[in-house]
Amino acid sequence: MKKFINKLKTDQKMRPWVHFLFSLILAVIFYPTFNYGVIFIFIGGVLINIDNYFWYIYRYKKFNASDCYRWFTIYNVKNNYRDIIGSVLIFHTIEFLLLSVILSFYIEFILMFTIGLLIHFLLNLVLFCSKTLNCKPFNNILDY
Repeated sequence: MKKFINKLKTDQKMRPWVHFLFSLILAVIFYPTFNYGVIFIFIGGVLINIDNYFWYIYRYKKFNASDCYRWFTIYNVKNNYRDIIGSVLIFHTIEFLLLSVILSFYIEFILMFTIGLLIHFLLNLVLFCSKTLNCKPFNNILDY
């Protein structure tokens, strides 16, 4: 376990398997209470990164998912995320989080989604605060 934690600390990239692993752990914890609704933890914890792909398509007019992944995990890290600062990743905004939290009081599957979303943001916060000087966990649409 200590080796795994050290790998997370030294890895410059937030890899999808990290989000997947933590989402899986949460899903296992919540499964006895929410049964198959825990699939929404995966959607909130892993699949919300689809906004990275949308941004990449908008910016570069390319639809190649593997190029997008390489751009976000290699090029962006090498340049200390400066090319993405100021861009709107819609699912990574405070407004989206607030909407999700409010709806989670009324709709159970949104609660599961919000739990996944919160673990996703927490993992991103740990990565960005430990690896960059830009310790801003998510954007705000009003900044744009």
